[in-house]
Amino acid sequence: MHLDFILQPFTAYSDPEGMWPILEHLSKDSTFYIDSNLENDVKGEIVAKKLFDLGYRNLYLATGYEPDDFNEFTFLKGVQGKEPPWR
Repeated sequence: MHLDFILQPFTAYSDPEGMWPILEHLSKDSTFYIDSNLENDVKGEIVAKKLFDLGYRNLYLATGYEPDDFNEFTFLKGVQGKEPPWR
């Protein structure tokens, strides 16, 4: 049997406050898929910029909005729909 992927740990947060304490345990090569609209009126774009400033580079916005709506956020590797990329 040939596997086309390696299983990676997955953690999800609806509020980014739960994520900040674990960052020190994550590789800078970690990949993040961040919704544009998070709990408590937090914008995913702002969270992504903070992650970028901390040295993370694999940052994707997962949203129902059009990718062109986010052209100004050049630190994002991409903007995609909410369908998980591993499906």
